[in-house]
Amino acid sequence: MASIDRPWQKFSEVLDIVGVIYANKIENLENLALKLGHKTANSGGFNIKVASIAKYGLADRSKGKIHLTPLALKILMPIGGEKEKYEACREAILAVPLLKRLYERLDGQDVREDDLWGHLYEISGDREASIQQAGAVFGIWRDALTYLRMADKLSPSGQRAVDWRNAEAVPQPGDLVVKDGSMIRLETGDVLLRLPKTAANIDLIISALATMKTSLTASGSERNEGEEK
Repeated sequence: MASIDRPWQKFSEVLDIVGVIYANKIENLENLALKLGHKTANSGGFNIKVASIAKYGLADRSKGKIHLTPLALKILMPIGGEKEKYEACREAILAVPLLKRLYERLDGQDVREDDLWGHLYEISGDREASIQQAGAVFGIWRDALTYLRMADKLSPSGQRAVDWRNAEAVPQPGDLVVKDGSMIRLETGDVLLRLPKTAANIDLIISALATMKTSLTASGSERNEGEEK
């Protein structure tokens, strides 16, 4: 059967298992298998679950042991509250190359199940696998989108975090320019931000610049008041 590199479990399902590991202080794979209702750690169904946890970057598996990663602990015990929790969820989801590509292609939006296979084909180049697995990936994507949207909502100024947007260091402060026909490029301070040229991202840039202008205006007003005193 054709296959696409993807998790076989929804993110919400993986979080449930991570919660079981943490709550029961489980380190042994055999103990985890029994806790999840499998007869042995060699069970195919169990190994699919463990592989999915690892693909999201929430656990490491080695020599019959399993250990939660710091990213998993950020979700389970966020110091920064809901914002940190959902930002960690977003980081875990976008660590999966397929989900990251879908998020970029769809700009974080929903998609009809009948249309998804075309996106999968563009990403994987495997027509047969894309058609066969579109239904399964659709469920995984819809589930992940719930967490991604919550993370976007809790981001500063309602903006998406820029880690998946190819932010990189630049030596000089810059401005907003069009880098090519399909991308928008914003340089400010030591950050370079490249975004696909869509109406939503243009609005995002305008909003960011408006926020920056408001901040600068407020800072200038405070300096002027200080000088008058």
